[in-house]
Amino acid sequence: MAKLEGRKTRAESGEAWPVPDEERCGYGRRKRRCNECRFKERALTPYIPRSGILLEGGTREVPIVRSRQLLLDSCFHRYFPRLADVLHCKQPVFPPRVYRPCRWDEPSEPWTLYMIRCPGCEQWREAYAFRIGPLNVKRTLVHDQDGELKYYWPRKEDFTEVERRTMPLRDLRCNNCVERQQGREALIEALLVWFKIVHGSHRRNIESRLRSIRWRLDMFDWDFPEHEEEMEDILRENKTIDGLLDDAKVAELRTQAARFRELWERMKHKKPSLEDEITEDGIITLWMYHFSESEAQWRWLLACLAKVEENPGLLADWALNQDAGSLEWWA
Repeated sequence: MAKLEGRKTRAESGEAWPVPDEERCGYGRRKRRCNECRFKERALTPYIPRSGILLEGGTREVPIVRSRQLLLDSCFHRYFPRLADVLHCKQPVFPPRVYRPCRWDEPSEPWTLYMIRCPGCEQWREAYAFRIGPLNVKRTLVHDQDGELKYYWPRKEDFTEVERRTMPLRDLRCNNCVERQQGREALIEALLVWFKIVHGSHRRNIESRLRSIRWRLDMFDWDFPEHEEEMEDILRENKTIDGLLDDAKVAELRTQAARFRELWERMKHKKPSLEDEITEDGIITLWMYHFSESEAQWRWLLACLAKVEENPGLLADWALNQDAGSLEWWA
């Protein structure tokens, strides 16, 4: 003990601890190169795993570089940032998040942004400027080792279904190139198709929040024989509402949510422990207590669609009057 007590630490003796270079925060920043410099130096080598599917990297001619990750509300906000400002549609509060696709213990998941070097103008722009990208937060930009990009295209005229097609990466053109090479009308047409695909995906997501209670309630054993018939009535009415929602269907769902909330309060009064059980299931809580937020988001989406269908040229105004190489549009 005496020897230990007599020793001095390096900090006390004034000696500096050796820190490896790789552990220094920000070490080697002077060696960094922008995407264009790395492209010219042929340092952007495509990544080809054993499966033969390119998850990132692009090709040598059309590189794709992963950018930052941002917490965004939906695919609509991912690919049409601040479009609502151009449409003059004030966005309501987004309904609370209760789960995410990859991890059920987290309420949100960041979207990955991608920078792509346009083969037409040779400028680096974010993927949304090319009208491509995954509609699900857990997906990535995918193409095969031959540079064939997979993208979405409507299968039906009402955009209720989409299918995946392929296109060579070398044929990609940003919004500015489409307008310059093919004209403004061609750009509007391309943007309108992409808008309806993204809009439809987000709309279906919101509508699932408005009516997905049917399969959640079936999972619970409520153990209330006196309320079983009333619960069955709510579920039976809910299961009759299919297809895209309209004002009448949303009104019915709103009534069902109010009926269930009132029934829930009566059951909770008899069995207080139900509060803990229902709190763990965020979807039911969302349907009962945040139906109005989901409905407001649904009506906002319909208002955006009406504005675009009334004047599709607003999409071109939005696309051409911004810097797609900057990430400040999500700020």
